[in-house]
Amino acid sequence: MLRGLIVLAILAAGCSSAPDPFEQARLPVDSVTSTTALVPRRAGEPQPTPALSPDDAESQQLDGARDVIHVLGSLAVVPDDVADWTADAPILGDDLATVVALGCPLDDDRCTATPLDILAASPVDVVSLATDAAEAGGIATLALAAESASAAGVRVVGFGATVEAAVAPIILAGTSGEIAVHAISLSSATPVAEATDTQAGIAGSAALPLLIEQIETSVREGRGVIVLVDWGPGESRAPDTARAEQAALFAELGVDAIVGAGSGFLQRFDRVDSTAVAYDLGHATTEADDPILRDTAIARLEFGVPGASCLLPATATPQGPLLGAESSC
Repeated sequence: MLRGLIVLAILAAGCSSAPDPFEQARLPVDSVTSTTALVPRRAGEPQPTPALSPDDAESQQLDGARDVIHVLGSLAVVPDDVADWTADAPILGDDLATVVALGCPLDDDRCTATPLDILAASPVDVVSLATDAAEAGGIATLALAAESASAAGVRVVGFGATVEAAVAPIILAGTSGEIAVHAISLSSATPVAEATDTQAGIAGSAALPLLIEQIETSVREGRGVIVLVDWGPGESRAPDTARAEQAALFAELGVDAIVGAGSGFLQRFDRVDSTAVAYDLGHATTEADDPILRDTAIARLEFGVPGASCLLPATATPQGPLLGAESSC
């Protein structure tokens, strides 16, 4: 019964247009590109007041099991050369896993299915196909993309041959324990080709009950939990009330972090109870000229001992994100 109520509440929140009830208790949207907004803390822990500097955070590191997951903004284009990724963002080569979502339709020269195998030469370990943009290319193309990525050793989440496979998480084995990465598209802007018992597809809104069941299992078994959510298209750097309400409902399930996508804009990094929320990281790769659309960030999520979880401001390029000179946690 409770699970059913949460499903209905999440879906209903997507139709809400009321003022954002959390607006007074978070960082200003524009501040996420400033190093003063980097708040060192463990994923899901309350923000310290005042915010610690990166140097202060380093002095508070404790010995023990510790795992770092980096989540990038979505891919507006699939890079054709990833040689500079580690050079421009060296932290990505020194983590448990780097995660990204496909944020472009698989129907043009810069976003086709087979080049996903190039990600194997980058730091990317996990790619989510549960996005509105990726679905636009059709199920057959998505299946080819999933096959291409998997064959190259990049793990795929949010897509599968059955609905159960589509909502199944990727399990990462870290020194602090297992960390589950779940993915779903809640977009209602266009029809979503969702998986059924007999048809491959993405983890869409119709699969939400099964996803919640999987999340509950991960929480019950003591795993760290990250949920990747495609909210659908957005119009600005301010997440709307619906997304805030949906994030709060996912937080009630006990997840450690929620990372959103879909708007194409870098949006705020927040905390809902004990859950870290990055509403949208923008695009990690893009050919856009508008500086606002090139504004992105890398979410650093830390599990285990207390550490520095934050957004790392970056600039999107066609080949990958460029970290700012002072970006650090």
